[in-house]
Amino acid sequence: MAIVIDAAKAKDVLKAKVSVKRYDVEVAGINFTYRTIQVPVSTSRETRASMIGAYTKANEGRWVESPATEKPFKFGDGKFRPATTQEVINIYRAVESHVDVCYAVEAKKLAEIDATGTTDINTGWPA
Repeated sequence: MAIVIDAAKAKDVLKAKVSVKRYDVEVAGINFTYRTIQVPVSTSRETRASMIGAYTKANEGRWVESPATEKPFKFGDGKFRPATTQEVINIYRAVESHVDVCYAVEAKKLAEIDATGTTDINTGWPA
């Protein structure tokens, strides 16, 4: 008895798995070099929505009264640490870059599936 596999359906299933993997990596968080230490930063969609406000304030010079002044910023470990305007901008850009890379990897893997019917779901993602 022959087993018939629908190639289009197999591709769709694999693509769905890639999208789940992208989401998992996207929201898993990053480590950010805060002054001299590595600290976790959340990349959840909820956190990113909140970060837009902090980034906008910092980018417009409204995060603190002067660039040398610091204001508490809550990191992924739940701890508040003082952050300057530039640090807030750098944190936001690091998170934004992480998310951009996740989507770029997903797009590459989906194109690979379309071209070859397969991909390695677990490689190529940002750490």
